[in-house]
Amino acid sequence: MSIKEILYKSSFIRNLTYKIKLDRANRKKWIQGDNIKIDNQGRFYKVTQKVIGNNNTIIIGKYTTVSNARIVIVGNNNTIRLGNGCGFEGGVLWIEGCNNRITLGDRVKVMDASFAAIEDNQSITVGDDSLFSYQVEVRTSDSHSIIDTESNKRINKPQSILIGKHVWVGAMVSILKGVTLGDNSIVGTRSIVTKDVPPNTVAAGIPAKVIKTNVNWSYDHIKD
Repeated sequence: MSIKEILYKSSFIRNLTYKIKLDRANRKKWIQGDNIKIDNQGRFYKVTQKVIGNNNTIIIGKYTTVSNARIVIVGNNNTIRLGNGCGFEGGVLWIEGCNNRITLGDRVKVMDASFAAIEDNQSITVGDDSLFSYQVEVRTSDSHSIIDTESNKRINKPQSILIGKHVWVGAMVSILKGVTLGDNSIVGTRSIVTKDVPPNTVAAGIPAKVIKTNVNWSYDHIKD
C-alpha cells in the first residue's frame, strides 16, 4: 500500500482535506469590530460573511448546513442563531441596526429566502420544523420612512415578526413587518402577508387573507 493510499484511508486526513476545501470556498469574509463571536457547529459552503460592529454573535447549530448564502451584520449587540438540523440554501440573513435578532429553530428548511431584521430592537423568530420555498422575503422594516405631512411624524415604524412552528411558506411570498404566523399555518405562492395568520389555516392573496381553516400539512405525499 502506497503512502498516498494510507493517508487517504486516514479519517483525520480526509476531514482535514475537506475542511481546507470548505475554507477556500468560504473565502469571502469581512469581520471588523470587538467581541465578535462565531460559533459554528454546522457546515458552511460558499457563504459570504460580513460582520461590522461590536458585540455581535453568529451561532450555527449541530448538523446545520448553510450554503450559497450571505450573512450580514452591520451594527452592535446583534445575534443570528440557527438551530440544529437546519438547511439554509441560498438567500441572506441580514441585520442592520442595534440589538436585533434573527432566530431560526431546529430543522428549519430554507430555499433562497431573505430574512432582514432592519432598524434597532427588531427580531425575526421562526419556530421548529418550518419550511420556506424560494424567493421568500421576511423583513421588519420598509427601509425608508414615510412621513405624515400634517403631523410630520413617521407612520411606518419597524415591527418584529414571529413565525410559529411547522409553518409552510410558499414561493415568492413577502412577509412584512409586525406579522405573526400561527403554528401549522400555510401561506400560498406569491402572497403578500401584512396581517396575522391564525394557526392551522391557509392564507393567500395580495394582501393575504385566510381562505381555509382547520388544516395542517406534511412533507409526505399522502395517498388516499
